[in-house]
Amino acid sequence: MSAPVRALLQSAVDYAGTFPPARLDLAGALRRYAEHRAGPHAWMLGRFVLPTAKLEEFQDLGRGALGPSGGEAWPLSLVLSPEPGKEIERIDSFAREWEGRVKVASVEAPPLEAARIRSVAARIPPSFQAFFEVPLGPGSDPRLTAVAALGAAAKVRAGGPREDSFPSPAELSRFLFACARAKVPFKATAGLHHPFRCTRRLDDDPGSPMVAMHGFLNLAVLACLIHAGKVGPEEARQVLEEPSPEAFSFLEDGLAWRDRRVDLREIAEGRRFFRSFGACSFEEPVTDLEELRIL
Repeated sequence: MSAPVRALLQSAVDYAGTFPPARLDLAGALRRYAEHRAGPHAWMLGRFVLPTAKLEEFQDLGRGALGPSGGEAWPLSLVLSPEPGKEIERIDSFAREWEGRVKVASVEAPPLEAARIRSVAARIPPSFQAFFEVPLGPGSDPRLTAVAALGAAAKVRAGGPREDSFPSPAELSRFLFACARAKVPFKATAGLHHPFRCTRRLDDDPGSPMVAMHGFLNLAVLACLIHAGKVGPEEARQVLEEPSPEAFSFLEDGLAWRDRRVDLREIAEGRRFFRSFGACSFEEPVTDLEELRIL
């Protein structure tokens, strides 16, 4: 495996096994995460994504799932409910109670109006990285402005349960440029099941519609290229539309999409811009990368 691949994917996959389409129960998701942490590709694994609605259940299951004390703390990203203000004190108490066993690394807020973003952010302890979901469309600019003013991060949906949940390459690339201009880091979630853009069924039902899905490598590479100032809007759209693995080159000291190249330093800086992506399966992206001989 090349150094650029490791730089691009280090701790990139936030494991969201309780979310659709996997929908594992919490015990099953905790078990899978523990297995992945002990596996050969643990370096790719990021945070365990836990809805705050499952905090009480985690209290019951966590000690057994985490194994003996004294090991490295599990990093958690807690997903807030539509009424996040009521939960933040509870999260702070949870983080103190579980200190040394888990680390609440981040909290993820649902779509909120700009004024609500400011009021919720004021209550989030500075030790937690705050991600605020920014829906794509006309209302995104004031939300992104509020996120930038607070020094927080954005969250974008790249897919979902319906055909219209998947933003177009133009919409998603515009969001990345807006984040770069505002100096706002971001994470992505939903729909990023495969490395490269592809057309797949929406779910496991054989009768479900075929949908063009974004690739997590397309997105990660584009984030690096945009952050380094190597592509404009038209090329950015083309990066997200690119279905061919052969268009991407992983070199000894960098990576490239066609003739647009970033070096290891620019990849590292790009990853500080693109923090991670949520996935309900860890095996699926790993298996795809192995089959492509990227891993």
